[in-house]
Amino acid sequence: MADDNESNRTIDATIVTERDDDSSAARENVVKHASLFVVGSDRSVTEHPLQSDACLVAIGTDAKESDILIADDDCAKKQLVVMNIGSHWMFLDCGPKDVVWLDGVCRRQLYAPIDYRGVARIGKQHLVFAGTGEVPTGTQEASSKDVILKTEEPGDDARLHVRGLGGHVSTNKWPLLIGSHETCDLTDESLAPFHAFLFWGESGPFIEPIAGAALEIGGNAVTEAHPIDGDARANLGTAGLSISVEGDAQKHAEELYRQGVTYDSFALTALNDSIDDSFFLPGFGRPVTIGRGETCDIVLNDMAVSREHAQIVPAGKTLNLIDNFSANGTYVNGIKVPKARVRAGDVIEIGDNFFLVHYTS
Repeated sequence: MADDNESNRTIDATIVTERDDDSSAARENVVKHASLFVVGSDRSVTEHPLQSDACLVAIGTDAKESDILIADDDCAKKQLVVMNIGSHWMFLDCGPKDVVWLDGVCRRQLYAPIDYRGVARIGKQHLVFAGTGEVPTGTQEASSKDVILKTEEPGDDARLHVRGLGGHVSTNKWPLLIGSHETCDLTDESLAPFHAFLFWGESGPFIEPIAGAALEIGGNAVTEAHPIDGDARANLGTAGLSISVEGDAQKHAEELYRQGVTYDSFALTALNDSIDDSFFLPGFGRPVTIGRGETCDIVLNDMAVSREHAQIVPAGKTLNLIDNFSANGTYVNGIKVPKARVRAGDVIEIGDNFFLVHYTS
């Protein structure tokens, strides 16, 4: 974390989960871009709206480092960052341990569309995310010169179908939510607000209960992610679902995850009107020098950057950033730092460049 006594600068990303201004005029001008629902062990739900010009929220156990607090032994002080990048949401596991499951899959990163709805699990704690489809007006954008962030749609026609509760929904990529909450794809008042979800895993489709909600497949109780092999009947208390798979499920899953979920390297993606391009860094290795000089490992063509401006030392899930007594300083999340431990979700400013730190495979 950067020292609070250092100089501060304003960057485009802001952290807003609650507003102090209770005036009706202020409330009328607020646009909710998404909601994060924390699901309790009793399946009660607490909503945290993301409402600001640029959305960024951290989830963990420490009030000094996180905006939304959860109590789980596996969770770090700051474990998960959710941020808006243009017309997408980005989910980044920045804790020391890999304990985040995004849409049923243990992975460090997820890049999803602006109207995305899905489930995160940190240890045993479930969270449900629901985007409204509204793009924040002050959002940061990945530089058009070198966009590392991207999503790819599967090329075949395989789909997971769910019928019941008076409806029929299907998906070839993103999860389906089942419960009594209006956010869910299929709803029934007899269910918990967020009862279960279906998703495409690395080996095919699965169904998983949320926070221990009642779920049976073929008469057997299900307490964790359960594979869907062909046609299946799921009982959620008194409610029933018919589940089927269209197409080659294994081939489809392989295509969805062909790039893998082992994000063991870093990408520093240039944001907004940054002068220079995005670049990659290994997860481990020797120090990497950054500056305007031709002898640097990463050369930035920006006159506001010193010849040997800074160095970065990769350290697994973090980067150690050290300013080399540069003329204009180095900033992390708007704070001037002589050195800092940088994690996924942080923004590094060097000269007139803003780089978002995230993972890559």
